[in-house]
Amino acid sequence: MLKALGMVSVIALIGCTDTDANRSVDRAENVRATDARTADTGSMNANRQTEEFVRKAALGNLAEIQTSEIAETRAINPEVKEFARMMVKDHTASLEKLRAASSAYQLPTAADQSLQEDVNALRNADADSFDRKYLDMQEKMHERAVELFETYAEDGADPSLDLYAQSTLPTIRKHLAEVRRIRTESARGATLMGIESMEPRGVEPRSDAAETDVTQGGAIIMPPPGTEPVNPDPSENNPNEPVTVPLPTTDPDSVPERQPN
Repeated sequence: MLKALGMVSVIALIGCTDTDANRSVDRAENVRATDARTADTGSMNANRQTEEFVRKAALGNLAEIQTSEIAETRAINPEVKEFARMMVKDHTASLEKLRAASSAYQLPTAADQSLQEDVNALRNADADSFDRKYLDMQEKMHERAVELFETYAEDGADPSLDLYAQSTLPTIRKHLAEVRRIRTESARGATLMGIESMEPRGVEPRSDAAETDVTQGGAIIMPPPGTEPVNPDPSENNPNEPVTVPLPTTDPDSVPERQPN
């Protein structure tokens, strides 16, 4: 009897041990599966982040090139023209470096709808506002580019593209500082031109009425601004000679004496 009970206890103990072992194996497999799914999710997110960076960086370079090619011919300010030439040169080089660093990704080769709207708006801008609109557009584009490149340079997953972002970022920051400087100086120059074109303070505007300068023996009548003077003698050679009108004189001897009533 005792021997039988001992056998039962041994069998039960073995069964419990097998169950615990199976549970441990199941837990380990679940952990490995979870880690694998987490790794796959992280890899997918990293790929998505890199694809987004490549797409936005390519479109940004295309935007800089296309808008600056327009400014090279239409800008009035020489500094703006020179800045546009630098944009075409630097962003063409940047686009080539991006292609080399992202050979595993598909780069856009044409402008998207948003970029095309910017290009069309700049192309249709009138001459007086073109420089200002171009500089405003360049400042916004470079602000977005700095944020994009800073983010990928900090936590980009692709080593080649991470190096591209880090090496290109100083050039983009320089462009942003330059366009802000040109905008500030252009605005200051426009303000000064506006002040200089105003009438000096304390100077009364000229009247359109005729001005009369009374002198001894006559009155010189000046014509209103923008009108031709009247020449009483058609034979005169100088039509701009002022007209002299004799003033009436009073001779004391010619006044009759008042007769007493």
